[in-house]
Amino acid sequence: MRPLDLIDDIVIFDMDGTLNKYDFKELGFKIMAEHEWVRMNMQIDTYEFAEKTNLFGELIEKKNPMDMYVLSCAGCSFEQNNKINFIMREYPNIREEHIAFVAQSRYKVDIIKELREIYDKSHKQDKRIVIIEDNIGVLQDIENLHNDRIKCYLVSDFI
Repeated sequence: MRPLDLIDDIVIFDMDGTLNKYDFKELGFKIMAEHEWVRMNMQIDTYEFAEKTNLFGELIEKKNPMDMYVLSCAGCSFEQNNKINFIMREYPNIREEHIAFVAQSRYKVDIIKELREIYDKSHKQDKRIVIIEDNIGVLQDIENLHNDRIKCYLVSDFI
């Protein structure tokens, strides 16, 4: 699949592992206990060291900003702010008000269902919602909805 195949869809991007790499340069890889990651985000802007993946740059550049969202997990407001700064710096075509956070990935499906309802109420039932994710659990949660107007792809589908 090519990212530009999603140009007419409503696209929801995961962040870590999808829009940015897990390698945070001199900080290392994001493989640590959650409380350590939260503490680090309180002390420095960890995403200042993050690098974008370049997988979706062309899609994000050409896509209608009103039909793009970022849905990410964040353990604290410091991490949220760091992620927002990264997105605004690396992907300026994504609207800040279209960035949402959940405390745990299992809550992503609730946000996606709500967004589907919002688009349905605004008479955009024909628009498919696509989430691009790197978490198989989120993929399974979305597939369990059995809604043909919501589709989830793993980021590896685009590699």
